[in-house]
Amino acid sequence: MQIKNQFFYKVYFEDTDAGGVVYYANYLKFLERARTDFLDQSGLSSKHYYNQKIFFAVKKMDAEYIKPLFYGEMFICEVFVKKVKNASFELTYNILKNEQICFKANTTIVSITKNFKVIKIPEKLKIFLKNNITLWNN
Repeated sequence: MQIKNQFFYKVYFEDTDAGGVVYYANYLKFLERARTDFLDQSGLSSKHYYNQKIFFAVKKMDAEYIKPLFYGEMFICEVFVKKVKNASFELTYNILKNEQICFKANTTIVSITKNFKVIKIPEKLKIFLKNNITLWNN
């Protein structure tokens, strides 16, 4: 069963360069927002993990810019779980405008302590992630 998670956002002026085009690095902020919103669906907020001194860091990322987004436009960020391991998980993202993909990315996220020690993903989150694995052909 494929579970798709979509999050709706708007491009603000602060997201753009002088020409009103989304500055390339700001796509990473959009991914961060969608990842946080997605993980918050697990029933425990990102703040809960933060308070427990459990952090999630991007270990690896690749991205493809396809079409630009502009100031004032609405867009969707889709999040798919690709793989779950003991201490890390992989996510795939699509940013869409008018049902067309504008940006694609993959991240590997690792669970760590405040001192950057790799630790196991909390069990409740791991179950949530595994229940949301998408068979992804990217």
